[in-house]
Amino acid sequence: MSYDFDYTGSIQTFVAPSSGVYKLELWGAQGGGVDKVDNNGSYGGYACGNIELEEGETLYIGVGGQGGNPGNGSNYGSGGYNGGGNGGRGYSNYHAGGGGGGATHIATNNNRGELKNYSANRDEILIVAGGGAGCSDWWDLAVQVGFFVRFYVGSGGGIDGSHGDCYGGTAPNGGTQSTGYAFGQGQNGRNGTSIGGDGEGDSGAGGGYFGGYANSGSQNGLGAGGSGYIGNIRLYNKKMVGFEVQTSSDPETKTYNSSSHASNPTSEVPKEGNGHVRISEITYKTTGQAIYTLSNYIKGGNDTLLFDSAIPTGTSLSIYTKVDSGNYTQIQNGDLIPNLPDGSSCTLSIKVEMSTSIATKTPALSNLRIEDDYNVRKVIVLGLNVPNITPAIGTAKVSYDGLGELAGVGGPVEAFEGVFTPSGMTWKGHQNDVEHIEITSISASASVTLVTYYDTQLNEHLEATFTATAVLTNIHDL
Repeated sequence: MSYDFDYTGSIQTFVAPSSGVYKLELWGAQGGGVDKVDNNGSYGGYACGNIELEEGETLYIGVGGQGGNPGNGSNYGSGGYNGGGNGGRGYSNYHAGGGGGGATHIATNNNRGELKNYSANRDEILIVAGGGAGCSDWWDLAVQVGFFVRFYVGSGGGIDGSHGDCYGGTAPNGGTQSTGYAFGQGQNGRNGTSIGGDGEGDSGAGGGYFGGYANSGSQNGLGAGGSGYIGNIRLYNKKMVGFEVQTSSDPETKTYNSSSHASNPTSEVPKEGNGHVRISEITYKTTGQAIYTLSNYIKGGNDTLLFDSAIPTGTSLSIYTKVDSGNYTQIQNGDLIPNLPDGSSCTLSIKVEMSTSIATKTPALSNLRIEDDYNVRKVIVLGLNVPNITPAIGTAKVSYDGLGELAGVGGPVEAFEGVFTPSGMTWKGHQNDVEHIEITSISASASVTLVTYYDTQLNEHLEATFTATAVLTNIHDL
């Protein structure tokens, strides 16, 4: 399920319909053009990242507006909503400058309005896509028509917004991760001052995490783009894309270049026109099941099943028991085990089912045990937690050396080992969370084992404590 937000000129809200992982995609707005030889402002940036949201959590969304197209004289292009700088006025009847494009942002906790209002509360900003600068006179993205000299309109970032350009001066810089014209705001373009080379109004800079600078020279110039932002610690699998911007390999500022742009919101491609936001729910479910079988079990009297557990929101844990070939019955912590025969042995099976719909959370079970009237504690498993075995790749060996203080119904547990080979399992190195697997069969009769396995990625043998005596089969990568 995806939720799309177009430009409205005001803050919009998204309320998470359920707990889970969501992908955030943002496109910053393009700058305004000039009504002469089809010159266009530059494009805003793209930013994305995954985030875990709780049901009912609210996000505040500001979609950047495209910078205004200018005319002549005082008819400058207005800066786009959410931080685009205004274009400069033209002297007399000279061309005015186009407005810078607005940034697109998503924030949490409080609705403070436009991005610039979060300057003192930057920890509430989750992600930003920078806006592109406007165009001035007849400079466009590639060519100064008639002179065939390349001039740049600053694109939205990215780790940085790309620089602008000017005729006979120093090019203005784009916003960065720590500085720019202002937090959340691009600079207004310079006004034309006299007849001649400085008569045209300059373009406004793009808004961004930090907005870009506009030309400060004496003649025609083009503003710079605003920066993007993906540095919030709640985000993972995150990156930014810009049109002719500086790249970065740092995970907190990862930025790629794009040589293309699109009229509709397209993943990892800068967008023409107004900005956009798309929030997509990442749906999956990981399940696990363990069955503990106790052979020759003899009822002691008021046999009670007890356990400790941690069940985070978005996860579940259920326990069932059955006697011999009967049906499983769900049982709660502290319940008497049903259907146990008096005076004769039976086979008691205890089934544990776990599930999670959240990438970073899993239920945990520990100290699963049976107590009876004789205060005999029959420990089945000290702990079961899905991530304990999730890194296993290749052939794994479940073993117990017989030296620990493990006791089953029939007495001390002797040394044993079992070998299993997970099928169809691959390492997802791009995921910033535990590997998700499905366990369809676990049998156990005692307590603690040591899982040793061969990691094909690291090319070495590893060990992990798996607190259940178990033989695992049919492990599938989800």
